[in-house]
Amino acid sequence: MPNPPATETDAEKIARLERMLADRDVAIAELGKVVADLSHQLEEWKRGHRVRDHRRRSKEKKAARAAKVAAAVAAGEPERKSGRAEGHPGAGRPGPTHVDRTVTCRAGGACACGGARADVGIGRRHRVEELVITVEVTEYQCMLELCDGCGAVTEAPLPPELGGAPKIGPHAQAVAMALRFDVGVPVSAISRVFGEIFSLPFSPGGLSQMFERNVAKLEPATAEVHNRLLMEPVIVVDETGWWQDGKRAWLSAAVTPELSFFHIAPHRDREAFEAVVPSWYPGIVATDAYVVYDHLPETRHPQCWAHPLRTARDIAEIHGDATDAAMHDHIGAFIGAAKAHREVEWPSPTTHANALASFEAMLVVARAAKHEKLVTLGARLDRQRIRYLLCLDDKRVPLTTNQVERDLRGGIPVRKLSFGTRNPRGSLQWAEGVTIAKTLKKQRKHLVSYIPRALAAVELGTPMPSLFASPH
Repeated sequence: MPNPPATETDAEKIARLERMLADRDVAIAELGKVVADLSHQLEEWKRGHRVRDHRRRSKEKKAARAAKVAAAVAAGEPERKSGRAEGHPGAGRPGPTHVDRTVTCRAGGACACGGARADVGIGRRHRVEELVITVEVTEYQCMLELCDGCGAVTEAPLPPELGGAPKIGPHAQAVAMALRFDVGVPVSAISRVFGEIFSLPFSPGGLSQMFERNVAKLEPATAEVHNRLLMEPVIVVDETGWWQDGKRAWLSAAVTPELSFFHIAPHRDREAFEAVVPSWYPGIVATDAYVVYDHLPETRHPQCWAHPLRTARDIAEIHGDATDAAMHDHIGAFIGAAKAHREVEWPSPTTHANALASFEAMLVVARAAKHEKLVTLGARLDRQRIRYLLCLDDKRVPLTTNQVERDLRGGIPVRKLSFGTRNPRGSLQWAEGVTIAKTLKKQRKHLVSYIPRALAAVELGTPMPSLFASPH
């Protein structure tokens, strides 16, 4: 602290002290940031230590089981064989039902006694399924046809399933699209698979152009999925992070058990949400507690119970406080009571009352929690109880948003391996391709069989084949 001048006036002294206080406020603010950062790192370290400790205990359990088995064997007890218990039907992979090629196996050589061997029948039949990779080159000869009336010469067109005049056939294109949009393989890796395994050169640039061209042709199929989505009474919506040209973006999904619709936007806002679910949609929209969804009416906006359960679990694992751990137990108890109520024949006043009582008990525990996040969580559950309790009044309302999280999970490896997409056009291509692939999968169909039929319909000008097994 600098010494004050000997002839300092009162005004100068006040000004000096005010400057000192301002400097100290700045220093305190900086220290507050450091403390907050260190607290966050400590929380992360505790959680990581908890996870590693859990893995260590799992290894200890496995070692204990192995020691128990070894002791039983040493004591002369019969060792339990792997697989199902004796008397139960097996659960192995079913064998092939037909034979494409037969190979005859012989022992060869003479018998140990010196005599010659002769075939007297088949001792054992063993069938093996093998992958045969071949590239078939087909030449389409478009004949010139002469009219005997006017003398006009007409050249026959290519078959419509070729989709123009490609150098790679529609089935090979369909396999590439399945690897990209169904499996999530990067474009460069697909190029390697086609070149090194199939001996069919397909450059990454050519693949990208083919994807863009075919997905644009399949736009009616994507529109069919979106239209069908908005006809469903209940949909589940969520989003996850994405990269577009190295900048942060968001991958949104709206799903039902029958379909999946994806959309990529640069922001996580209401505009991006309404691009998936317009404001006029009259059905039920199940989401997490993100603020963008708060404009939805309470009676049509159920909340996910898995998110509060995970929050309470993480806090209980990190801090290990019995009062905080009780919150996790009470949330689990409510979910169990809600499931029990949804499984009985409605209306059931008894199970409904049990679930409500479990909910109120959970709020009491939240108010007494020591961790601030649990107190805030309980206040939100109380404030939005209409949304969180819709699952007790309508069996169609899901308890969690797990089904949309499962669909979004497929995009995470693509985001990490391919770093997302390069531009809005690529984002649209990927979202529409995955929309078609995921919906076909839920309909027990596949891109490999759908793509050739769809490309043929485009060339013929006929309606696009439906993605769905039956009309809505």
